[in-house]
Amino acid sequence: MEKQHANTFDYDNYSLPSAATHIRLIELLPSSSVATSKSADHEFSSHLSCNLTITPIFEPKAYKAVSYTWGTSERTCSLDISGTNLPITPALDTALRHLRRREEPIILWVDQICIDQSNHAEKGDQVLLMSDVYTKAEQVLVWLGPEADRSDELMDLWQEVGQLALNLGIQDYFTRERIPLLQDIIKDPKFDHPLTQGYHELVDLARPRFEDLLQATVDWHDRFWFRRVWTVQELCLCQDTLFVNSDTMATRNRDRIYGLLGLAVDAERLSIKPDYASEDPAPIFTKVARKVIRNGRVEFLSFSQFPKEHDLEHLPSWVPDWRPNLESSFYTIYENGEDHLLAASGDTKVCLEPVQDPNILAIKGYMIDTIEEVGERWHSSNSHALCQVHLSRIVDFCAKSTAKNEPIYDNDERRAEAVWRVPVGDLYWTKDTPNARASRSLASDQYLDCIFVLELLESWPDMTPEERTARFPELEARRFPSGSYRGNMAAMDGKKPYLTRKGYVGMCPSHAVEGDQVVIFMGGRILYVLRPLEGSEEFTFVGEAYCDGVMDGEILERAEERLFLIR
Repeated sequence: MEKQHANTFDYDNYSLPSAATHIRLIELLPSSSVATSKSADHEFSSHLSCNLTITPIFEPKAYKAVSYTWGTSERTCSLDISGTNLPITPALDTALRHLRRREEPIILWVDQICIDQSNHAEKGDQVLLMSDVYTKAEQVLVWLGPEADRSDELMDLWQEVGQLALNLGIQDYFTRERIPLLQDIIKDPKFDHPLTQGYHELVDLARPRFEDLLQATVDWHDRFWFRRVWTVQELCLCQDTLFVNSDTMATRNRDRIYGLLGLAVDAERLSIKPDYASEDPAPIFTKVARKVIRNGRVEFLSFSQFPKEHDLEHLPSWVPDWRPNLESSFYTIYENGEDHLLAASGDTKVCLEPVQDPNILAIKGYMIDTIEEVGERWHSSNSHALCQVHLSRIVDFCAKSTAKNEPIYDNDERRAEAVWRVPVGDLYWTKDTPNARASRSLASDQYLDCIFVLELLESWPDMTPEERTARFPELEARRFPSGSYRGNMAAMDGKKPYLTRKGYVGMCPSHAVEGDQVVIFMGGRILYVLRPLEGSEEFTFVGEAYCDGVMDGEILERAEERLFLIR
């Protein structure tokens, strides 16, 4: 039953300052916040509820744009907007129910809701903003409709084959410089390169299965969404597009492991076999996590993020729940033999100790220090003012680090570099070097450009027209390198700066607090944050982190190896 409302939604209460410069966004509330029962079916059918906000299109808050087909124009369903009722079409009602998350809100732009369809003047202005709406979106969610004509089988096959291709390392050749190498490798008639054999084995595996689903592929592409005029714009303008079909975003928990980890390839090496007999998926998740980590992939821990989904809250803190909206690690592990950029644990190997409690991970590593102070959460979509505050906080932490005068750097010159290394995690990409460390010759200079632009923009409103004209050429000259530096800061989205007792400065998970500990695990390339359990020698896992001055194994010379018990 849909919840009924006495009050009808009125767009006049959410008037845009200018329909040519601003847009509305909805905050779609999680199903668990409105459902009276925790059953999946009840949560799915519970009424849709949201809040509505207004944001400037040229510097918007983070959001995802929804692409779908309206279907019938009759609005027979309803959406609760802050206690008022807005009629919506059945097609949109279905799409929102599948896109709605269980435990956390999601910020969306949806044309049917965010544009006053009865206001022709507003619609005209907003249509002119469509390219900006989809360009500025952090992701476009394409709702293709409920499962039909074996579409779920087809999408599962695409996901499986895609994962196998990733396991081969094919994606690492998708650069302007390396794509010719891939073409030569694939066409090698002698199969001299291991990737050649792997590629042809993948083709031989996939071809008959895709042939079986050929009609499903035709039917999938024949869906009305692909024939819409807006499809090309919606699909091409955003760099991140996710197709959603039926319950692809919310499959059975076990399938997250068996599908996402590509166990068809890893099963023999990890001795993991799909098991659908157990009712509780937690032991499966825990077993897989332990085996993957023991096999040398400490970075697997980066995917244990919080809060975990409602029905997996009882997972050990170090075990990922593999929900669809996990954030990427700031550090990508390349599998094609390239040199790794970071090696926080040097050349050590992962070392797990046996324990009787299956929920505890006993892993050896090194204690760096205890967090003394934290800043605010960073997001690359933040305004210029918030970016300036963020960088200033890091400068402040670096100044406090210098005042502590602890011997955590080899020299003062290296200590001074923290102000521009920390915001980007000491990693820096350009079109010519997509995989590199931050350098004094580029990152340092572009950091100064960024500071200059931010300070100039802060004083811009107080300048006279003559002063603006005089400063504009320099602003234009330094805006591109400034933007390059800010683009690299996106790697630290969702993290916040921290300062430790000894003066280490870095970026930590947004939910880290004072008293948490920064550690390195043997065999790991990056750092992690743990939270001591009161009255115990055990810890809970908090998340991945960057710590300046210890990302190349320096800590091994000043810290003793120890065992961490993580619950």
